[in-house]
Amino acid sequence: MASYRILVVDPHSGFAEILCKGLEKGGNYQAVAVPTGQEALQALREAEYQMAIVDVAVSDPGPAELVAAMRAIDPHLRVVLIPPFGQELDEELAALDIQGVLPKPFFVSRLEAQIQEFLQRSVRSEAPAGAELIREKENEIRSLLGDLCSDVSADMAALMYRGEVLVYLGSSEERGATLSKLMRECFDLSARLAAFLHEAEPRFELTCYVGKVSSLYVLMFGQDLALVAVPGAHIPAGAIHLSIKRTVEGISALLEDLSPHE
Repeated sequence: MASYRILVVDPHSGFAEILCKGLEKGGNYQAVAVPTGQEALQALREAEYQMAIVDVAVSDPGPAELVAAMRAIDPHLRVVLIPPFGQELDEELAALDIQGVLPKPFFVSRLEAQIQEFLQRSVRSEAPAGAELIREKENEIRSLLGDLCSDVSADMAALMYRGEVLVYLGSSEERGATLSKLMRECFDLSARLAAFLHEAEPRFELTCYVGKVSSLYVLMFGQDLALVAVPGAHIPAGAIHLSIKRTVEGISALLEDLSPHE
């Protein structure tokens, strides 16, 4: 049974088919091909992939914007780029956080070894800086989230990084998993908006959804961290903003104390 799922993003259907067959030949990989960036993003929302192989001729969005948007959905995704035939990547693409380059023409006999090497290379954006240190302070962070829930009668609260839950406080783990999926889509939208506005980094600050029964607040801070809270009904917006800000300040102070000193 194939142990790795690989997404091939290539507008050239013939080449994509050859590449997929080459990947699946040894039985270790399952390959799925899509022709556009939008279809690639949709595929990542619907299933888990360990690697994406992207031809730089892709559009909607282009390769640089697509890499950012894919990582917003899955920070762990390995990315390999295919440059134009007989050429190298341009400086902008070469500077991206990618794990390999697969030039044309490729050789099927060498493909499995190349992919294994690319899979072993780390992704810089896999985790926030100091993630292990954050886990050391999980109890203190959980206490701050508990105070937030008490202050605004919150149904749940979470500390997240690009859709990945670091600390979660709530009545239902299943609801927390749903929240994580929704937040990945938010970060995906953020990356796409940043690309549209020609911004280097995708970023939302304080955002909220306010319904008749409940609401959801998200405050970005630090290195792509986000505090997410679902306060109770009829809590004044000012009180919610103040409590969320106080909680973020408390978490930030904890992480600053843990930061390694030069």
